Amino acid sequence: MEKLWTLKKNNSGKWFLTFTALIEPENCPSADEILLEAKRKGIKNSSLVSKKTIEDYLKKHTGSGIEPVSLPLELDPNFDARITTNNDKTAAYLYVRKAADSANEVDMSTINRLLQRSNIANIDTEKVKEGLNDFINSSEMEFSMQIAEGSPPKRGPDKKLITHFEQIPDHEVQRLADRLKRPDLRTPDVENPTTDKDYPLSEAETLTVVEKGDLIYEVEDAGLGEAGVDVYGQSIPGLPGNDPFFLDLRNIVQNHSELRAGETGLLLIANTERGLKIRIVPYRDAKVRAVVSRDKMEVSLILQSGLGAGERLSVIGVKTALNEVNLLDSISDTKINEIIESARKVNDECEFVILSGTPPIAPGSYRLEWSVKFNEELSTATVEKDALILTARLLPKGEKGKNVFGELIDPKNAEPTDLPANDETIKVTEEKHVIKFFAAESGELSFFNNALVISSLKTIQSDIDTKFGDISFPGNLIITGDIKDDVKVKSKGKLTITGTVEKALIYSEDSLTLNGGINGKGRGTVWAKDKTDLQYAENARVFSGGDISIASYCFKCLVKTNGTVHLTGNPGVLLGGSIHAAKGVSVHDLGAEKTIRTIISFGQDYLIKDEIEVREKEIEDNNAELAKIEKDLQANPPDVDALRQKKVKLLKRNSALTVRIFNLKENFEFHIPSKIKVTGSVYPGVVLESHGRYFEVMETHHNVFFEFDEKNGQIICSPIKEVEVELE
Repeated sequence: MEKLWTLKKNNSGKWFLTFTALIEPENCPSADEILLEAKRKGIKNSSLVSKKTIEDYLKKHTGSGIEPVSLPLELDPNFDARITTNNDKTAAYLYVRKAADSANEVDMSTINRLLQRSNIANIDTEKVKEGLNDFINSSEMEFSMQIAEGSPPKRGPDKKLITHFEQIPDHEVQRLADRLKRPDLRTPDVENPTTDKDYPLSEAETLTVVEKGDLIYEVEDAGLGEAGVDVYGQSIPGLPGNDPFFLDLRNIVQNHSELRAGETGLLLIANTERGLKIRIVPYRDAKVRAVVSRDKMEVSLILQSGLGAGERLSVIGVKTALNEVNLLDSISDTKINEIIESARKVNDECEFVILSGTPPIAPGSYRLEWSVKFNEELSTATVEKDALILTARLLPKGEKGKNVFGELIDPKNAEPTDLPANDETIKVTEEKHVIKFFAAESGELSFFNNALVISSLKTIQSDIDTKFGDISFPGNLIITGDIKDDVKVKSKGKLTITGTVEKALIYSEDSLTLNGGINGKGRGTVWAKDKTDLQYAENARVFSGGDISIASYCFKCLVKTNGTVHLTGNPGVLLGGSIHAAKGVSVHDLGAEKTIRTIISFGQDYLIKDEIEVREKEIEDNNAELAKIEKDLQANPPDVDALRQKKVKLLKRNSALTVRIFNLKENFEFHIPSKIKVTGSVYPGVVLESHGRYFEVMETHHNVFFEFDEKNGQIICSPIKEVEVELE
C-alpha cells in the first residue's frame, strides 16, 4: 500500500508529520512507526513529542473525513507547566514539559504555585509529588496526569409525548386510505403516497385528519436528572431527559416543544424501532355551505375546493347545499359551474353572493340605481369624466320589496332613502322625479358616510402581480410596491412607482417616475407621453415623449425619446442596446472597456420613423389582401361586388398611405439640434448614427461630445473643454 504520510521540515527547520490524504483505518500508521521514522530522520528523543501525543492525533483524525493538519513533532525547548480541564470541567490534568537544556530538572515551586492558585478541590498532592519525582528521574520530556475528578450530571427521565389530535373511527381510516390509493382521485400538485420511497402509505399504522395550524403533538419535560459536581466543587445542573425521536416530518412544523400541521391533510402515523414516523399527505374534502342572511335579503355560497384525493366541488354538492335552505332552483347549472371554477382557483374558503332580494322603498323616497360597481372592501370605483354614477327616481307611493324566497315586503316598513351628499367633483342634474349624478372629473370615486367624492389621485399600497390584476386609472396614480411579471399598469395622469418593475407594461399619458427602476427581462416596457425618471434600466424597453433621466445605469435597453437621455448620476453608465434620442444623450460613461455593442441614433424625430414603419407595414398587409382578392375574383364568386368594393377601398387607402409616408419621410429628414455629451469615457464598441451617417468609436476618448455637422454631413467629435472656452 502506498505510504500516505511523511516527515518534513518547515522553513524554520522544525519537523512535522504530514499526510497527503485523509486518514482511514486501513491506511493509518501506528505511533511506533512514526517514532521509528523520526529517529531515522535524526530527531533527538529529548525534543520528540510523546507517543501519547501522536496516538491522540491519529485517533482524532482517523475516519473523520477531515483533511488532517500537520502535527509538530518537536517539543518547545522551554520549560512549561499548565493545568487543563475537559469541556464539562469534571476532570483536571497537570501537564509539565522539561526544558531541553535541563532534562533532569523541574521547577517545583512554579508547579506548587500553579496547583495552589487553580482553586481545584481535593487534589491528591502526595500522588502528584510521587508522579513528578518519577518524571524528574526519567528520560521522558513530557508529563501528563489527572489530578482531580468531579461527577458528571445525570440525564433526567425521557420527555413525554402528549397527543393532541383525535383518532377517527376505523371505517373512516379505511375510507380515506382507499381514496389515497386511487390514482384517478389525486391532483397533479400532490405526490403519490402509495409509491413514496421514504414513507409509503403501506407503512402507516393509522391515519387521522388535521387542519393547517393544528397542534398535533407536544413534548412535555419530565424534569432534570441528578446534579453533578465539577473539579472546583461547584454544582453542575442535571440534564433534561431525551427528546422523542421523530422521522420524516414532511408538512409538519416543529417549534420548540410543539409539532403543528403545516398543511391540511391526513396525518400518517407509524411507531418504528428508530422512533415515531409521521408525515402529512395534503388532503381536504371540498366544502359547500349555503347561507341566508337574517333579513332573508341575501344568499351566499361558501365554497372551498378539495385538495389531494379529497372530494371535489360538484354541481350536485352545490345543489344539495341550496336544497338545505329551500333554494334548489335559485341559480342555473351554468352559474354553478362558473362559481365552482372560480373557487378551484383559490386555495382558501371563498364566498359568492348568488341571490339578493329587492328592498322596499318608502313612500316619497328614492329608488337608487347605481351605474358603477364599487370595490366591496373599500367602497371605491374608477370613473371617467361625465360617466353616469347614480340615478335616483322619486316614488311618491313607494314600492314593495321582495326577499330571496319571493315573499313581498310592505313599503310602509321601509326606511326612507337619503340621497348621497356630494362636492364639486360630482355633477348633479334633476328632471321631473329623476336625479342623476355624473362624474365631473376622472379619478377614484369613493362612497363613504353616504357621500360621493372623486379624487384625481389614487394610491395603491401593495405589490402588483397577476393575482392583484391589471390596473387602469384615469387620473394620477401612486403605487408603493413592486410591479411583478406579466401585468399592465396604465394611468392617464402622472404615474409614480416606488418599487421595481419586472417584465410588465407600464404606461402613462403624462409623466412617469420609477424610484426603483426596471429589470424588464427583455420584454418589460415603460411608456410615457411626457418625461420619464427612473433609477436604472436593464434589459427593458423605455419609450418617452419627453426627456428620460436615469440615475444609475442603462444596460442593454431599447430606448426611444423625442427629448434627451440623461445619465449623469453614479455611475452614470450607458452600456449596450439601441438608443434613439432626438435631442441627444448626456452621460458619464458610454460603453465599457470590455467591448459591448452600443448604438445611438440622434438628431431626428424617431416617433416619425416609428409611424413610417407602421404605415409601410399596413401597405404590405393591404397588398397581400389585394393579391388574395385578385385570385378570388378570377373564380367569379357570388360576392364579386363586395370583393370589388373592398379592392377599391384598399387601393384608395394605399394611395393615401403613400402620400402620408412621403410627407413623413420629408419631416424625418429635418435635423433636430442635439449632442452626445460624455463627461467621463467613451469606449470602442459604441456606434453613433444621424441622418444615415455613422461614427464608430475605435479608441477610448475622455470628456468629449459628438454632434452632426449639417454642412459636411458628418458626425464629429470635439473635446468638451474647447467648447467651454469658446463660450467664455
